[in-house]
Amino acid sequence: MGLALSLVNSPELLFLDEPTTGLDPSARRAIWDVIRGLKAKGKTIILTTHYLEEAEVLSDRVAIMDHGQIVAMGTADEIIEKHGSRERLEIHGSEELANYIKANTELKVTYDGKGIISVALNQKIDALAALAAAEQSGLDWGEIRTRRDSLEDVFVKLVSGTIDEHGEIKMKEKNRTTNNQGGR
Repeated sequence: MGLALSLVNSPELLFLDEPTTGLDPSARRAIWDVIRGLKAKGKTIILTTHYLEEAEVLSDRVAIMDHGQIVAMGTADEIIEKHGSRERLEIHGSEELANYIKANTELKVTYDGKGIISVALNQKIDALAALAAAEQSGLDWGEIRTRRDSLEDVFVKLVSGTIDEHGEIKMKEKNRTTNNQGGR
């Protein structure tokens, strides 16, 4: 209803603050279609959202803010490229398998403590080296996939901290005083 009311006068500039909060996936995508239609008509839209997938899908430019300060700005791809990790191979397997791959290749290998082995891929051929080592180990391993950081992964790294090899968030140290009058 709020979005419909804001469009009555066909404004050239539209501010949307969390327009899809609390909506089911179908309604959320319908709002996305409306926003895309407005963009196609040349309207300027300033969108605030905590749904990073939404920002990634709808925005031409993204600004990530932390306590009122912009910590990254650009296209979603530019931000991911600058602040995210490169492509990696993920293998479902044990810590023992991760250690075997690490010991028998020159690849950067981490284990998250929850059954996911991550291998940084500097080149596509690195995936083959990791899989060859996994096969030679004689140990069990399962599903494999390649993955790169999403905008949400980058947001967590820039604002909340980093994700360590056990999949836990390590908070960034910041020199600031804390108060009890609100959050981000």
